[in-house]
Amino acid sequence: MNNRMKVAITVILVGAVAIAAAVGVWYYKTKFYVPDKGGMERDLSDTVISCSYSTGGGMDGGSMSMRIFLNENNEVWFEYYNQPFAGAEEESASYRIDITAIEQIRQKCSEYGVLGWGELKYSEEQLLDAPITSVSFAYGDNEYYSVRSDYDLPEQGYGFFSAFYKILEQYKTQGGN
Repeated sequence: MNNRMKVAITVILVGAVAIAAAVGVWYYKTKFYVPDKGGMERDLSDTVISCSYSTGGGMDGGSMSMRIFLNENNEVWFEYYNQPFAGAEEESASYRIDITAIEQIRQKCSEYGVLGWGELKYSEEQLLDAPITSVSFAYGDNEYYSVRSDYDLPEQGYGFFSAFYKILEQYKTQGGN
């Protein structure tokens, strides 16, 4: 192979890498950031309209879910469902709560940077018969994002599940008051 051929191949490879990097940056920005009025980028955490925390499976077969969401009338609601073990009596509740609930969810999303984590992979360490917990968000323009306890979380993700559980649990114990 002559020198001209080597230079041409090198230029093509460098160009391909540059294009791939630009496409990756564009995808990340269009998926997780939107421009504010000044043309600066902002975190999408302030567009979160729903957060649900659910856990299920495990040896007892139980399941539980809690959800805070902003409805079409700009009211914030809390929903709760629990079946402590397979065959147990089910509990459920749904009631309106204060708008500060969705603000707390948005603040935690921003604190953890969760909407920028991207695609997470399953952890190599799986516990048999362990319940799986997931936290899911609806945000932006019909976007959804979920994180499961059997994923490898980024370093800033430790404490993620308990932080969101604590927020939702406080509204469960309020009982609509």
